[in-house]
Formats: sequence, structure tokens, C-alpha cells
Amino acid sequence: MQKTKIKHQLSLLIFLLSGTTVFGQEEQSIKQETASAESVNQTSPIPEASLEEYSVTAYRFGVAPLDVPANATIIDSARIEKSSANNVAELLQSEANIIMRSTQGSSALSELSMRGFGENGQQRILILVDGQRFNRGDMGALNWQQIALANIESVEVLRGSHSAIYGNNAVAGVIKITTKKVGKENSASGSATVGNYGMYKVNGDFSVRYEDYFLTGNINRFYEDGYRDNSRNWTNSYNLSLGKDFSETTRLVLTGNYADSSFQLPGALSWDQFHNNPRQSVNPDDFVDMKTTLSTATFTTSSDFGEGEIGVGANTRNMRNIMTSWYSFNKNDQWAITFTPRYKFNVTETAHVLVGFDGLYDNVNYRGFASPSFASETSKGDIYRTSFAPYVGGDIQPIENLTLTAAFRYEATKTSANYADSFASYKDHVWQDGFGANFGVNYKLDKNSSVFFRFDQIYRYPNLDEIASYQGYLMPIPFNKDLNPETGQNYEIGYKYMDENWTAVANVFAQYLKNEIAFDGAVTYMNMNLDETLRYGFDAELRYDDDFWGASIYGSIVRSEFLNGVNKGNEVPLVPMFHGVVAAYVKPLEWITLTVRGHLFDEQFAGSDVANTSKKIPAYGTLDFQADFRFCRYGSIFLAIENALDKKYVGMAFASPWGDSVHPGVGRTLKAGLRFQF
Repeated sequence: MQKTKIKHQLSLLIFLLSGTTVFGQEEQSIKQETASAESVNQTSPIPEASLEEYSVTAYRFGVAPLDVPANATIIDSARIEKSSANNVAELLQSEANIIMRSTQGSSALSELSMRGFGENGQQRILILVDGQRFNRGDMGALNWQQIALANIESVEVLRGSHSAIYGNNAVAGVIKITTKKVGKENSASGSATVGNYGMYKVNGDFSVRYEDYFLTGNINRFYEDGYRDNSRNWTNSYNLSLGKDFSETTRLVLTGNYADSSFQLPGALSWDQFHNNPRQSVNPDDFVDMKTTLSTATFTTSSDFGEGEIGVGANTRNMRNIMTSWYSFNKNDQWAITFTPRYKFNVTETAHVLVGFDGLYDNVNYRGFASPSFASETSKGDIYRTSFAPYVGGDIQPIENLTLTAAFRYEATKTSANYADSFASYKDHVWQDGFGANFGVNYKLDKNSSVFFRFDQIYRYPNLDEIASYQGYLMPIPFNKDLNPETGQNYEIGYKYMDENWTAVANVFAQYLKNEIAFDGAVTYMNMNLDETLRYGFDAELRYDDDFWGASIYGSIVRSEFLNGVNKGNEVPLVPMFHGVVAAYVKPLEWITLTVRGHLFDEQFAGSDVANTSKKIPAYGTLDFQADFRFCRYGSIFLAIENALDKKYVGMAFASPWGDSVHPGVGRTLKAGLRFQF
């Protein structure tokens, strides 16, 4: 078996090294802060590429985009401002070609997926906000309305595995969200958006600087009745950032976020119900209320000796869940603490060493009740995890234009659980450890292009409710100590090109994964380790921008399949072979921008259908239009039609012996908005 595995891995490496270069995904520019009138009057929805104005942080600290062996996309504040998206999940689908799936009838609690992962794909994506972990300890959905788009400075997407530098969850990619801190001048801005399905969003923010101190604040209110019946949701979020510049190279920033939210849950439909009326709900009384907080403290410093950062984060969620359809009434309260010091030493001008440590404490406090009054407790569970992970990395340029990178991480974690109800109880713990490694080669062909190769040794630990059963139906083995972490290897080759008008990148990849974790709802009714899987394909982008018009094409082609076992040769569920975004804009006048965008998704097997025997989710495409009008240097308005042809499609479905569960996508959506800034 070991010889077969080694032979398979070598064949993957040979395949990648001999692969043909294709156009692929490229880093997009993130512009430096500026208060000039020229920046205020910029109206292009896609900023021009500029190699000098942004950096990629694949190795925690900024590196010029053509010098790093990674496929990255950066969405800057200008593109965020011009987007009609309601939250980060919608933004990522339109601007980075990341799949967004929802079971709610809106995107507020949607799940993200990339690089050939389907069911629970978001568990393989590490999400950071201001450098601190945003992922939850369990498999519960994230509240994408918690971090208001208007309070985000940039979103960086790192595709592929980055376990050596970022650790657990960074199997398919890393999404790094940076909130606004301070501008060069005092400012205030606001926006208001309205749309059908009862949607409205209002936002206000300010930025103040006094000598070395700065303060930014943001208040956001979002509400919608939702596309489906019983899919109303609202969120009130509040953000504050306080900082001090001790010198030109040393800064301390404190951030705080609080959000109060409520979400109705329309539930799944059958295929017949979907075809008859996709907007109906069979669960008219299910809902969840939650209160969430996210706080960070970040100290940064730099000198000729190097640059360093010490970060601390606290992430909490208090959730009350009433699902009358399942006779389930519970409270699920969570909190997590992160500690992330790191330092990059300048050994020479062309050699650097990175040393860091990631510490994490996750806690889930679960309580089940007999009725929606939460008066009589029937079950309780306390689950927690402690993780610590030192890592070291570095880069060197042995010759001009050639950069070699390497990194290594060791991580250990202890998961403990204590559960009791009237039928069963358990108290147990398990230690697990693993390691991640990375090796990369990047060669600049000229000032506008480069090629790269990278190898990653990857891992992911089971989430708390993958290994411990404590809410709803108890698995046959409530605490599954034999559930192994996911491990594997990732290989990539790529090509990048950037100039003033053109952006093009090739990125071919293959990922071998052992012990992939999924729930078996047909036989064992447990989370289990699947047979080995293989994912291979490429991401692609081709972009052109000038002062009058522009166009872009994003595309991902991926094959995900089982390598052995009873499902050998079958496709991994919920993975379309192709998905892409095509967009074009034109500026008939300097103050008018007209944009058209199309999304396309290939057919895919329903979730849990590892045997590939159930009905497939059909392929579908949607078309969006948007018009932006900047009527003065201080304000603009936009009009948008999303899914303009009112395509009826299924965004997610799950197969089961009792009938498939179908979750419809959102129909035609109209939006209009006003933005102003002083």
C-alpha cells in the first residue's frame, strides 16, 4: 500500500511538471490609501493592475505579487464599494469565483466552497478577520452579515493549501478580511440600499485622526424578508477600531465588533415541491437568533532587522435555535481565544526567516430543552479544544529573479467532551497531532511575468461536532476517538502576467487527500473517514482594463473523485466540473459605468451521494446588470438587476433514502443604492 501511495504521488508530480500552461487566476491590485480627488472620482468597477501598489501575504507578511509562488486574488476597497453585494459571501462569488451555497433562501448564512470541495467545503477554508480566526469550532454556518462590507478595506483570497503557514482548515484556501482602520484625513460616509423581497441596508461610518491616535467606527443595519417564505433575516452590527502610531514603524490597533441577528429557516423541499413553487417553505416556525462578537488586538513593528506582529483575538457566539419541525430547542454558546505572534528576520537583503506560533482555545456550551420556552433542560454538553502550533519558514533568492520558499509547522490539539441526557452520557478526550510543510519556487521571466511551482503537505482536524455528538441525534459512537485528521499533498504550477492593461495567470493543481471526513447518512449514521480522494484541475483569469471599457473571465475546472474502495471512480458530491464568471463594463461618459456579469455552474451530484446514484443538480447560469452614476465627487448611485432572467435553479441538494432535500436559489433581485462620502 505504501509503495502504491508513493508511486501515485510521484506520478502526480510528473503530471504537474509536464502540464501545459493555461491562462489562470491572478492577483488583483489593492491600491494604497489616498485622499486625492482623483481617487474619489475613479469609477471603473475593476481597478487597473499595478505591480507596485499592493502585496500578497501568502507568507503572513507582504510580498510583491510576481515574487510569491501562490495564486492570490485581492479585492480592494474600490471594488467593494462598487459591488452590489450584500455581504462577503456574495462579493467572493462575483469577484473571486468562489462557490456560495445557501439553505436559507438568502446568502446571510451561506457556505463557501472552492478547489473541488463540496459538502462542508467551508470547513476546508480558513477565514481570518484582521489576522484572527473567524471560523467556528463546530460546523455551524458563519453569519456573513456580521462584518459589514462598508467596514472592509480589502479581501485577499489565497487558493490552494497553506497548512504550513496557516494551519488547520487551510486545505482548499485562505480568505483574509481586513477591516478599515484609518485614512490620512478625517472623513465620514454613508450608504443606503433598497431592493425587492423587503430588503434594505443602511450604513454609516467615520474616521478620525488626532496626532498619533486614530479612531474609526461603523454602524450597519440589514433587513430582508427573503426570497422564500419564512426566510426573513436581519442583522444590526457595530464596529469600532482604535489605534496609536508610536512611530512610523510601530503601531497598536484594537478592534471590536458586535452583531445582533435573527434568521428564519425555510427548510428543504422535495424536487416536486421545488418545481411547483420554489419559494414555499415547509417549516414555517423554525428560526435562530444569535449574538456575536469579534475583538482583536494587533501590535506591529518593523526595522532594518525585520518585521513582527503580535495578535490576540476573541470570537464569541450566543445562539438560540428553535426547530419545531424537528422538535429541537437548544442554546449553543461558543467562545474562542487566539494568540498569534510572529516575526520575519532579514538575514540578508535576499534572504528572510519567519518564526511564528498559533495558539487557539475553542469552547462550545450546548443545552437542549423540551420546549421552545427553554424552561426544562433535557441535555447538556461541554466541548472544548486546545491547540498549539509553532512554525518556521523562509525565502531566499540564490540568483537574480529566482525565489525559493519553504515552511514547516507542527500542530497538536486536545479535544475534550462531556455530555449527558436522559438516555446516554459520556466524558472523554483525545490528543491528535500533525504537520504541514511547504516548498515553493518562483522565477520572474521579466518585469511583468513569472512562473511558479509549489508543494504542500496538508492536514485538517475534525471539527468539534464531527468528532463529538452533542446536539440532535446522537451518533452510534458519540465520541469517535478513531476519526482521523485529514492529510494529503497538494501540487501546483502557475504562470502570471501583469501590465497596465492586461492580467493573465495559469494555475494547474492536483491534491491527494487521505481520510477525508464526511457524514454517512445511509449506513453508519456517523461522521467517518472516506477512501482516498484526488482533485485536479485549474483556475483561470483573463482580464483587460482601460479608461473606457474592460472585461474579465474567471473559470475553474476541477475533477474530484474517489481513488479506491466501493466508490472508486465516483465523483465527490456537490462539486461542479466547471464554474465561472464573465464580466464586462463600458463607460460611455466619464461619470457612468455600465456592467454586465454572468455566472455559470455545471451539473453536480447532490450532497451525501457518494455512490453517484441519485438525481443530479442541473447546470444553470444567471445574468446580472448594474449601472453606476457618480453625480458629484461626494456621491454616487447604482441600479442593479441580479439573476435578471429569473432563472429557477437549485443551489444545494442532499440525497437520502427518504428522499432528496432541495434548497432553491434566489430569483430575480432588484437593487438601488445611494453612496456618499465627505
